[in-house]
Amino acid sequence: MLKSLKRAESLLDQLEQFLRCTHNNRYLMDVLLLQAEIHIARGDKELATAALGEAMALARSRGFIRFTVDMSSDVLHLLNQLDVSRSGVKHIGQILATYEKPCDASTENLAAVDTALNRSDSLTLLTRREEEVLHLLARDQGNQEIASTLGIALKTVKRHTDRIYHKLNVHSRQAACAKATGLGILRQD
Repeated sequence: MLKSLKRAESLLDQLEQFLRCTHNNRYLMDVLLLQAEIHIARGDKELATAALGEAMALARSRGFIRFTVDMSSDVLHLLNQLDVSRSGVKHIGQILATYEKPCDASTENLAAVDTALNRSDSLTLLTRREEEVLHLLARDQGNQEIASTLGIALKTVKRHTDRIYHKLNVHSRQAACAKATGLGILRQD
């Protein structure tokens, strides 16, 4: 298998050079995704992250959310962990959401998204209360305002917010709102 990986990596490197020379970014994104798969298979998370990050930057700049290449659960998991800007987080949310649409509802794709998002049921990412808190976060309400609106303790709001961040794999309100919008949990207004 190691020999096959090396051969595939060599061929993809040649194809990458050709696509860069011809400025064919559409297929370069796919090659970068395949290279990320190979790097993951070889245990090199750093190179996988770099290839995936470049593919996502190209995809975002061109508005792509679907690729010719299917992403494995390992790549989806790494995608969910990428450290990107707010617009990048939203874009990643949109990409992850495409893997759970009914038209793509193959068992492998749903399992990959579930694994990537660290959840057991693809339809219950957030609880009803967490969604309520998220909607109020999206309206720029502070924790005290949210507590008053929902009639809950300030500590409870903080706990819900922490759970939302954890489930969405983000570290700020803005990133949570952006990713939730990309996943279709929040609507764009």
